[in-house]
Amino acid sequence: MVKILIDDCFPAGFSESMRKHFDIVNISDLNPDSIKDETILRKADEEGVQFWLTSDKNLPFTQQLQHFKIAVAILYSENNLFPSLLEMESKIVDRISRSNGEKFFVIT
Repeated sequence: MVKILIDDCFPAGFSESMRKHFDIVNISDLNPDSIKDETILRKADEEGVQFWLTSDKNLPFTQQLQHFKIAVAILYSENNLFPSLLEMESKIVDRISRSNGEKFFVIT
């Protein structure tokens, strides 16, 4: 099963809903000693996480993703409220399943 890190900007209910499709890891599960993105990327790599689902549109431009195995999936949604995210669930599942070694991609 594909292992995905869910950013802490999303509600807990969204993580639970995504468990039907993926092995979910939350940022709090990694117990990062820092909230720095680089630390999160490193720890996620160590845990075998394949994708980081986030709404942080700047992440691919502020981190050197080529140094990590993890890919970043940026979610462009109306907002980060659970009903809006739930409407995008099938798009998220489809796009991640079609990823082809990309270091980052956008889901709209």
